[in-house]
Amino acid sequence: MPMDDPKIVTRPARVDFHIHSAASVRTRDAGNEALARCTPDRVETLVEKMSDPKLSINMCAITDHDCFDVEMYRALKSKEGHGALRKVLPGVEFTVALPDDMDRPTPIHVVAIFDDRGPDDLIEALDSHIPKTAGGRPEYDNKDKSAFSSQRFSQILSDIGLSTVLIGHEKSVGREQRNDVSSLGAERADEIVLTEFIDAVEIRNRRNEVDMRNLVERYTKPDVPFVLGSDCHDWDAYPLSSAGFRGREDEVGFCSLKCLPTFEGLVMSITDPSRIKVGNASFFNPAAPKLDSLDLVIDGEPCSIPMSAGVNVVIGDNSIGKSMILHVLTGLYGDGEDARRLKEGYSEYCRREKIEVKSRISPSQLFWFDDQGSIRGALEELHEGTEGSRFDRYFQEHVNLDVVKGALKRHLESCVDALASKVEYNDFMGRLKETIIPLEVHEVSDRMAVAGSLRAKQTKDVEGFNGAVESVRDQVAAIKTNHRAVLSKLGPDAEKDLDDAVEALNRLLALGQGEMACRKFDNEKRGVVRRIANELKGRLQQEKTDEENSRDAYREQLDVAAAQVARAVALRLHRKAQPMNPEGVNVRIGRTPVGDLEFVSELNIKQIDRDYCISLLGGIFNKTPLPIIVRGIEGETDLTSEKVASSFSVNKPPSERWAQEMKRQLDAAVDLISERGKITNEKIGLDSEPSAGLYGRIYFDLMAGDEKQGIYLVDQPEDQISQTAIRNDVIRAFSKMRQKRQVIIVTHNPQFVVNLDADNVIALGRDGAGRISVRSGALEYECADYSILGIVADTVEGGADVVRRRLKRYGAQDTSRRPQQRENHI
Repeated sequence: MPMDDPKIVTRPARVDFHIHSAASVRTRDAGNEALARCTPDRVETLVEKMSDPKLSINMCAITDHDCFDVEMYRALKSKEGHGALRKVLPGVEFTVALPDDMDRPTPIHVVAIFDDRGPDDLIEALDSHIPKTAGGRPEYDNKDKSAFSSQRFSQILSDIGLSTVLIGHEKSVGREQRNDVSSLGAERADEIVLTEFIDAVEIRNRRNEVDMRNLVERYTKPDVPFVLGSDCHDWDAYPLSSAGFRGREDEVGFCSLKCLPTFEGLVMSITDPSRIKVGNASFFNPAAPKLDSLDLVIDGEPCSIPMSAGVNVVIGDNSIGKSMILHVLTGLYGDGEDARRLKEGYSEYCRREKIEVKSRISPSQLFWFDDQGSIRGALEELHEGTEGSRFDRYFQEHVNLDVVKGALKRHLESCVDALASKVEYNDFMGRLKETIIPLEVHEVSDRMAVAGSLRAKQTKDVEGFNGAVESVRDQVAAIKTNHRAVLSKLGPDAEKDLDDAVEALNRLLALGQGEMACRKFDNEKRGVVRRIANELKGRLQQEKTDEENSRDAYREQLDVAAAQVARAVALRLHRKAQPMNPEGVNVRIGRTPVGDLEFVSELNIKQIDRDYCISLLGGIFNKTPLPIIVRGIEGETDLTSEKVASSFSVNKPPSERWAQEMKRQLDAAVDLISERGKITNEKIGLDSEPSAGLYGRIYFDLMAGDEKQGIYLVDQPEDQISQTAIRNDVIRAFSKMRQKRQVIIVTHNPQFVVNLDADNVIALGRDGAGRISVRSGALEYECADYSILGIVADTVEGGADVVRRRLKRYGAQDTSRRPQQRENHI
């Protein structure tokens, strides 16, 4: 029956590589009547059983004990395309004697699956390379154990000359039995897996998937591939091993491989265990938005490229149009003049190359598009601040920014006030020294004189107090409006406490306003007394002689001088020193753990300390007087207003306004402090700054963890990331991502093709006439015209080495298809 030739995996392949036929009766299962009925003329029965909708086995192999029945193989091979069956591979179950933990030869069963792509003469002659006695039974070189030695087994595989996959037999979960790999003992079993003497282990049942995974996880080698096999000896009882197992159908299981139903697909699955799942499993998210096909028109001819629901990788030479496809698919080119030129350049390229991209991805289908350079921009955005960035939802704990700014501003204001207290004293003493009052002796006059005056009480300090209380009251009151949702979740007591706080501040403000009213009223009374005194003084001066007025003026000078001395004493006592180190500024760093990452919210400055405060002064004053200014704040100084004002580097203020200008500039500098984000982990440390490469790895981890639906497109994700980081971290993130959404990648890095195990490779190139050509398919896909792995090896720089390392001994890229002989590691 003709079969379609799928290029990509649209549904998993269910497999069973452990089925016996009547040929096993001649070699090991003599007397098994049920097995003796499993002959080539009854393959219809087996195919019908495998095509049961509950099983739907797509790939299988007859693996008889130590023999290969070519007639049986041909009979079953002819049924490819019937029912669910898509591929029949040649195979043999070998009995191999390997030393156990006590170095005793112990027979185990190893299922060998061979490449069915030929040459045909090698398949036809396969059985002839298995040594036999004159009676046609296997001729074992270890006769005591009825098994082949590891050396003989290796030689047999070499003589057969076909690429092969070896699967070590584990009959059932949790029960070590004769001929199982486990029967060698834990250390030796681990050794044959670790040295890759076998490629995978096979388990007969699936009584408990957790137990099964525990079995394979006991090996030192991580991610040991495994498959389930029926070990069927009675086709009428399939998928049970035999009729004697009836009633244990719940133990029956099968494996789903994410591969095309080919030997190459099996090899790719064995070399990437993430392709192997148990039961009716799904490898992709069936509900996720998906681009079903990439539809192009090249030189007038339509070209439809099937797209996988997983990872689709676009490769090809530079300037062949790979990035263009992503931009045209989404219609996203950016903003501004650069975007206009980019779009025009792509349009010109398409016109010149006679290529048109017909497919489109709508905004509702798109998860994200990272074009070239956008990832770097996203990481720079992160450093500029967490709020509004693509990462802001991960930062749940934030720096107490307003509290820090307020405390720092108050500290710096104290520094300015400390300097001002000494500058004001120095200014006053300078003026006082210029006041000279000659000593005079005057007779006492019997006429009344008016001397001295009542000074107004200061109100500036009360104004500052009232302003501060009113500002805090308004901020507290605004919490009720701005944070109503949070307040409602805290319960009725929270709103009451907030109202009580506002009321308490209102009472405090009322006290301050009362004090202000009292001072103003007192000043009004003093003003009346001054006015009356001045009027009386004017009348008395008219009635007195010049000599009497001179005596009055002298007394007034003495009164003023006494007041100035008192003022100087007060200013001297008012002087204060202020350490530059801001002890009262406590910075709370926000830390939000997400998996093994930690999202840190911190200030955009390293730390707030004495050096930082001095650096703020350095932005205001010239370099030379800066140390003098600092000493003036922290200790004694002879600075005056004129000296301080002249020390400003820019915006030199009048000498009487230097303090206000200094506070203004310091406040402006503090306002520049902002929050920045940092992503780190325990290995890097909270105080360390991750490298650009690490940020790239973290970025893809976050994208993989995002639950938002949609297609993800990314152009050259390898930028700025080391090969080691790609191999150890980024590949894992993309593997996780493909389970949630369709991914389309443009890359020049073979790791994103082979190590990522791309589900679909789209290779852009040119044909013999120089026209754009497109070849595509899963990594294992090959046809008469091309092999995808061959294209990757030839097209991507370093691709041949990466392909070779993955396929190792399977000979997939060797035209002779002869396997590398397995060395005797045991």
